Amino acid sequence: MEAKKADIELGLGQCTAQMVGANIVNERQGKGRVVYGCVTTGEDWQFMKLDAQIVYIDSDRYYINQVEKIMGCLQSILSLSISH
Repeated sequence: MEAKKADIELGLGQCTAQMVGANIVNERQGKGRVVYGCVTTGEDWQFMKLDAQIVYIDSDRYYINQVEKIMGCLQSILSLSISH
């Protein structure tokens, strides 16, 4: 999700709400319980995970000049999602 007013902190709550909603849909469809999320301003990126009703927020914030790290996070999420 995109952070409003270029503020990652404001986007974390909205992203959490969307992840909880996705988790409810997944449970109804018998799918996995882990949901991943990301908040970005386009320049700053922060990744999240919802597992068993606990939200984990990556303590690291990634910046657009760290494209390889951002892509690595996205690749890890995809790999984990496919393996479950």
